[in-house]
Amino acid sequence: MDNVFTVGEVVPNSGNYRITHYPPHTGEEVLTLTKGSTFPRCVRCSHVSFMLIRLEFCYGVENSRLSVSV
Repeated sequence: MDNVFTVGEVVPNSGNYRITHYPPHTGEEVLTLTKGSTFPRCVRCSHVSFMLIRLEFCYGVENSRLSVSV
């Protein structure tokens, strides 16, 4: 799928990402990440994936955002 990412990849779009851990050791988590950063590692498990669930568009004006669920 095009909107699922793994640790170390560059974040393609700013937004909210659902985190899936394997082996599972926590409930559902959502993390807000900024375009150009990298997807972080988990200190407790060997595999983490990230699914984009909401895009954040910033237009250069502070506090001016448009959110779109995907």
